[in-house]
Amino acid sequence: MTSVDNTIDLHQQMLSLFENEDMVAFFDVTHDYIEDGSRHTLEGLCKISRPKGKSSTTDSLFMTLIFDTPDEQSWAKVDKLVQGVNWESLADGVGELDSVLSMPTDNLIDSGHYLKQLDIYLSGNITLGKAFLSSKLLQPLEQLSGLAGRNLNFWEDHDQTDLIKKIEALKSGIPKF
Repeated sequence: MTSVDNTIDLHQQMLSLFENEDMVAFFDVTHDYIEDGSRHTLEGLCKISRPKGKSSTTDSLFMTLIFDTPDEQSWAKVDKLVQGVNWESLADGVGELDSVLSMPTDNLIDSGHYLKQLDIYLSGNITLGKAFLSSKLLQPLEQLSGLAGRNLNFWEDHDQTDLIKKIEALKSGIPKF
């Protein structure tokens, strides 16, 4: 009789997620809230990418929200925020967005990070420039979720060293369970 290994390799899942995409842009996300009379901020990064091998125009893209959750309390706050959003409605009222599919993600409390992946299907081949991302993704994301997006950076225009370091740190910090 053979045993089945049910270990979830989050590191490998993250690697496969990043290997099938070409990074387009990224920006910081924050969410401020008041608790017990004090102001608190949840912080993260939003990565916009397209399927690997697509040109500068694409008919689909991926939005990955990556939140820092150093403790159980911050994880619970992010989870409450993420679970309270109807992500599919991101496409409502934005003609260029055909549909949004909220992908299920295994988020473990003690992983140090919380991920939310959205697959976004466009109503045609769209050039993913600053104007499109700012008005058709960033503003609707802020209105829908209450997240504030700042510092929109395009992968090709940015010194990639810092982001590569962040991604590598994220990859190395994801445990196997």
